[in-house]
Amino acid sequence: MVACSDVTPRDPNVPLLLAPKPGEILDNGCRSFADSMIWVFDWTDVPNASDYHIWVKHPTAAVPLLDNSIGPTSSHRQASLAWTAWGTGWEWKVRAVVDGELKPWSEIRIFHVEQLDTDCP
Repeated sequence: MVACSDVTPRDPNVPLLLAPKPGEILDNGCRSFADSMIWVFDWTDVPNASDYHIWVKHPTAAVPLLDNSIGPTSSHRQASLAWTAWGTGWEWKVRAVVDGELKPWSEIRIFHVEQLDTDCP
């Protein structure tokens, strides 16, 4: 049993990642571009956050797929007529901006992407 004094309080300025869950498999597109690749990211609200910054990258990619400020909403939907050959090991994290100050990053969460052309028409 853990004593209450042994528990470190959570920093309310750091979002908790909700979706995708660890190891979840997200949508992929089609080589024919007949189907969109849609990814949805969700996290807890940070009190008084005026902006959130989301970062999404595959470890072997030269640059992140997303490295953007997205406004005050605590979710992001990424949809495009694209596809990726990188299936496993995608990383994502989020941080809040409160009173003009960047707060610490969330944990890094790993997700995967379904095999290319899985749900093409």
